[in-house]
Amino acid sequence: MNRRITKSAVRFRSKRGMASALIIMLLVLLIFFGVLSLVTAAADLRLSKKRAEWNQAYYLADAQAVGFLAALDGYCAGLNADRAEALLTEWLAGQHNITDWSLESIAEERGAFSLAALVLSQTGQGQGIAVRLTIRTDRSTAGRLITIEEWRQWQPPFDYDDSNGGLWEG
Repeated sequence: MNRRITKSAVRFRSKRGMASALIIMLLVLLIFFGVLSLVTAAADLRLSKKRAEWNQAYYLADAQAVGFLAALDGYCAGLNADRAEALLTEWLAGQHNITDWSLESIAEERGAFSLAALVLSQTGQGQGIAVRLTIRTDRSTAGRLITIEEWRQWQPPFDYDDSNGGLWEG
C-alpha cells in the first residue's frame, strides 16, 4: 500500500520544539520548588522566633523563681518558729511577682509549712513557675529548711472559644 503523507501530517509528526517545551517545563518546576523552599524557610524562621521568645520568657520566669527561693531561704533562716506563719504570710504578701499563693501548716511536723505559689516573670508574657515548697522553721530537726516538692512551668489557659478557625465544630 502506497500511502500518501500529506504536508500537515508531516508537520504534526515533526519533533521540532520538543526541546523548548521540555526546557519550559523544567523552568516551571524549578520556579515552583524555589518558591516552595522560600515559603518553607520563612515558616521555619517564624517558628524559630516564637520558640526563642518562649524559651527566653521561660528562663526569665525560672530566674525569678530561683531569686524568690533564695530570698525565701534567707528570710526563713532568721525566723522564730513560734511566729513563723504570721511572719511568712506578711512577707509573702509583700512580694511583687508572687500570685496565687497559699501557706498551710503541716500537722505532722512542728514549725513546718507547705507553700504553693505562682512566680510570674516580669516580662508580662504570661509565663511563670508554679512551685510547691515545704518550709521547716524548727532548728531542732536536722535537714534542709526548704524542700522543693514541685517546680513546673505555668502558662495561662488558652480560651478556644474566642479564636476563629483552627478547631472543627461538629
